[in-house]
Amino acid sequence: MRNVVTNWIWYAIVVVHGFVVPRLINDYRGQELLGIWDWGWSLVLYVGLLSLGITSAVSRYTARYRAVEAWEDLNRAFSSSLAILASMCLLVILAVTAFDVTAAFLDRDVTSDQRATAQWTAILLISAAAIQLPGGAFNGIITGHERFDALNGIRWLRDSSSLVGMILILTLGGSIVGLAAFNLALEVAATLARAALAFRLCRTLRIGPQYVRRSVMAEMLQFGGKTVMQEFARGGLQYGVRLMLAKWLGPGTLAVFARQQALVMHAHRFLKQYSQVFVPSAAALHSEKNTKALQELMLKGNRWGMYFAVPLMIVLILQGGPLVQLWMKDPAFRAAEVIAVLAAGHVLAIGQNSAYSVLMGMGIHGFAAVLECIVAIIGLVVVGIGIGWLGWGMLSAAVVIGLCVTATGGVLIPLYACRALELPFGRYLLTILWGPLVACLPFVAVLLSVPPLLGTVGLWTQLGVTLGGSGAVLVITYWFFVFPPTVRDRILKRLGRRRDGAPEVAS
Repeated sequence: MRNVVTNWIWYAIVVVHGFVVPRLINDYRGQELLGIWDWGWSLVLYVGLLSLGITSAVSRYTARYRAVEAWEDLNRAFSSSLAILASMCLLVILAVTAFDVTAAFLDRDVTSDQRATAQWTAILLISAAAIQLPGGAFNGIITGHERFDALNGIRWLRDSSSLVGMILILTLGGSIVGLAAFNLALEVAATLARAALAFRLCRTLRIGPQYVRRSVMAEMLQFGGKTVMQEFARGGLQYGVRLMLAKWLGPGTLAVFARQQALVMHAHRFLKQYSQVFVPSAAALHSEKNTKALQELMLKGNRWGMYFAVPLMIVLILQGGPLVQLWMKDPAFRAAEVIAVLAAGHVLAIGQNSAYSVLMGMGIHGFAAVLECIVAIIGLVVVGIGIGWLGWGMLSAAVVIGLCVTATGGVLIPLYACRALELPFGRYLLTILWGPLVACLPFVAVLLSVPPLLGTVGLWTQLGVTLGGSGAVLVITYWFFVFPPTVRDRILKRLGRRRDGAPEVAS
């Protein structure tokens, strides 16, 4: 519970950062430079793929070797992984300084000043992402000790400092190149802090060439390769479409599309903080060959995932356009159809993230990652042809993304997990969907009925009353019809009262 809560607290900072900084860049530097900033961050994703899934491998093997106190094996796993990630870091830095990445991805109606800004922004952002690569080995040591809370403390300091610093830079007249340089400095400091924490948690941790083994490197790459395929598939599709929009429709169009996409992706990542905690539980149950418990874990994990995901996506489908307009304070960024399509296409996948976590814990997530890769490549080809040759716009790109995400995370991966666990797919779908869909009906009714009753009021008032009223209805519904009595009792105890309403007496 502590790890999940701290994950959510940290990600709340990420969400605030994602709302505030783009808005300020648009206000102080304009939509074109905001598009260049989004383009730079799109390139960062591909640097992250060069982690090769090693961080998750280090985390798994750290927990495994800690249990049997195999410290020499742990040092070999860590040093071999660090050697791989450090090599990738050096490769990225050399490549980004040697090649003009703007020449390949930003060639439409861009001035020479904008091109220079884009080049330096990309160099600095990619360098910061490259430094994260060897830092991932230290992350694996920390999470392998199940200290997500300590890791999230470092993340919170980094991201809150980044938020404050970037606000100051923009309001004082700084450029987006200055933002990227500040981001690089913070990443260096955060990496050093994670390294210090890793050595503090694991007193027997040693680094040295004597611990590097080719066989260990191959083993880590084999496990991590399954993870990186999935990351490539999900992130590559989302950010690959961004690069295509920047190339053929310009940075301005990308800035609008990226705002709609950002809200959906924030919801996805927020719920990923919940689902990832099932990986070690699934691994433990799998080692005991407890198939029945694994079935129950996936059913409960995905049912609660849908309870979280359905109302979030319904809000974006029905009120996403006004939310984006309120966020950016500019009607030009409002694209209600685009965000509605993206949200509808993600709801099943977001709610069923726990299916992939269970597969990962069982060590059979490779086939699921291959499925996602195949579908993502097909999606990128279709979008490339559509935008580059057929004149498609943002909405068509959103439709393709939604179909790909639904096909993989919403249908194929849960179906594969059910077959692996010998769980009837029909029973599974009924279990995870019936309750969340019925429980959200009053919530939807309020979302649809309140705006027409308000008439022509301000945007703040409309969203405040609509979301506040529907949220209150959702809380009441979940309290009485969704939360188990044990959960309600615990919440009441936290509030200092018993179920009967009498104050709780301290012993």
